[in-house]
Amino acid sequence: MNAVELLDRARSAGVELWRAGEKLRYRGPADAVAGLLPTIREHRPALLAALAQPARPDPAETSGHWMIVQAQRTEHWFAPPATRAELEARYPGAMLVALPESPEDARPATKEEAAEIGRVVDAVAAREGFGEEEKVEAIANALRDADNALRCFRRLLNVGRT
Repeated sequence: MNAVELLDRARSAGVELWRAGEKLRYRGPADAVAGLLPTIREHRPALLAALAQPARPDPAETSGHWMIVQAQRTEHWFAPPATRAELEARYPGAMLVALPESPEDARPATKEEAAEIGRVVDAVAAREGFGEEEKVEAIANALRDADNALRCFRRLLNVGRT
């Protein structure tokens, strides 16, 4: 397992990992942390290195459903699916987020996920200038499909750091 796979596994288990100087910090459900802790300790140097790198979107990432944030937020479906590079050429300067395409496997948020959804939606809303109505709508939708919503909003936050 590499650091990226471990970070994904931790996120899926509700465990947040971050770098604080040269220290690796984590928080999440106690049982999930206990299960991951031996692997986290084993991969500590690689995790610190991975967390020090800014997230860079993959230009080859392909999806049929993208959120494109310019002056206003819009969603577009593409058939056939479009790559990030194609959309960067078509929408210069826009923030691009590949959205999940399968809502049929949606599951509601747990209490811990609901708290994270509130934090990430607040962060994205503040950065992008969402109004209160858009923020309430985003949270309501995200609570109904926790996995895909968290993946989407985490990407939005990471894209903003590049």
